[in-house]
Amino acid sequence: MARLHLSVDTFTLVLDYVAFPCLLRAAHVCRSWRSIALDHPTYWRDIRLHSASPSALDCFSARITSRQQGPLVLDIKLSGLSGSERGQVLQNVFPAMRASIHRWRSVSIHLHQTLSFPLFSHLHEPAPCLEILALSIELLSSAVDTLPCLFQGECPQHHTLKFYNLLLPSDLTPMLYHVEHIVYRHMRMRSVDFPVALLLKSGCNAPPLRSIELSANGLELPRTHAVAEMEESFRTLRSMSLFARNDIDLVSTLPLHLIPELRLWPLDLNRRRRMLYHLDSGALHLRIDASSNNSIHEDTLVTYASTSAAPPFDVTTKQRSFPEECSDFFSEGRGRGDLAGLYFNPTYLERIVSLTVSLSRWGILVHHSPRFPNCRTLTVTVNYLQFGDPFSRVPVAADSPGPGLPSLTELKLERAPVEPCHWQLEHEFFVALSGHIRGLSLRIHEVPESCRLVLCDVHDSIVDPVWASRFK
Repeated sequence: MARLHLSVDTFTLVLDYVAFPCLLRAAHVCRSWRSIALDHPTYWRDIRLHSASPSALDCFSARITSRQQGPLVLDIKLSGLSGSERGQVLQNVFPAMRASIHRWRSVSIHLHQTLSFPLFSHLHEPAPCLEILALSIELLSSAVDTLPCLFQGECPQHHTLKFYNLLLPSDLTPMLYHVEHIVYRHMRMRSVDFPVALLLKSGCNAPPLRSIELSANGLELPRTHAVAEMEESFRTLRSMSLFARNDIDLVSTLPLHLIPELRLWPLDLNRRRRMLYHLDSGALHLRIDASSNNSIHEDTLVTYASTSAAPPFDVTTKQRSFPEECSDFFSEGRGRGDLAGLYFNPTYLERIVSLTVSLSRWGILVHHSPRFPNCRTLTVTVNYLQFGDPFSRVPVAADSPGPGLPSLTELKLERAPVEPCHWQLEHEFFVALSGHIRGLSLRIHEVPESCRLVLCDVHDSIVDPVWASRFK
């Protein structure tokens, strides 16, 4: 067997492109690899602590207090700790974190409620390099108030903030000045105030808020004069994701029609219709995609986009998205109303000029067989590996004709995107694709003979040749 010899410099360059877990695996290959891997900056930059065992705490302390001075990426998740373990965290972990705040770049912390205020008391030093902060509190009772003086307000690079079961300050504090993207989630049964302070930044010469995700049982509406003051911020906001049981009040009160990208979880059809009214007149794109959200367990995302440009969608396009359960979509809503009657309403179908569907959700179109009289482009993304067998959840009748596309000029089959850093996952995708999807033929009717079939990063072996012969 041929042996490949790499110089230390070349091997170090290779390690520049691997994630921390791969770096650890490389450190266990042999003694020389271990020496090189443990000297690599990634080993001292990406630090995780998911256990309060003595060995984990010792490793954490050694790495975070090292002489390395590069930026730090911290991922700390400690729950279910005993009293002695909490004592070790208070005595060793928090002081070490405080001493390294000046190096923080991206930090994610998940702790029990009893450790929240001790943690805050260690976050009084400036964080000049901090860009992303995610704080999550595991609760016993009510939400935890955030101290307004974190980092002394000196975090000029801080652009992304994620709070889970933490209350935002009621006023615009220096810590929030530079935040452009925020995730603000609370437990299902908790009602909190709408985060007005973040949407009043436009009057403080601070960078505008670009995206916001809100999730709570209820969001208390701001005062009328505050809504008027927030309007300018809504004009610069690019996207909002909203889950609240009083969303009908929010839709009626807030100028959500100004936001290009809006994702909602409304509970009845009237609210959905009201959100679709926010779409401008003219051509539409429709996307039915596989999706997953850990907090509400939805798996299908229906998106209308109002634009004359071609997909893919972007934040310059006005979008209205609705997560759905696949089973509900197939069964006419299961008591929640005729969802297909809403999404496939002829008023909207006549405006759709392009359609994008995940292969694992193609059964929705076959089951309901809507007719798209003016749709010219159909893109089907093959997403076998990420979302399971694309044919396993398709309860369609044998006589369902499939969607009608009399104006179709191009049918494109393309591979669903895979994160480039996950090269092994991408390889497995190709294996699964070639091994399990064969003889693919999509049920469509009224397709013109002039329609072209385009394969993009998809091998022609997966397509039924008889079906493919229908196209140019």
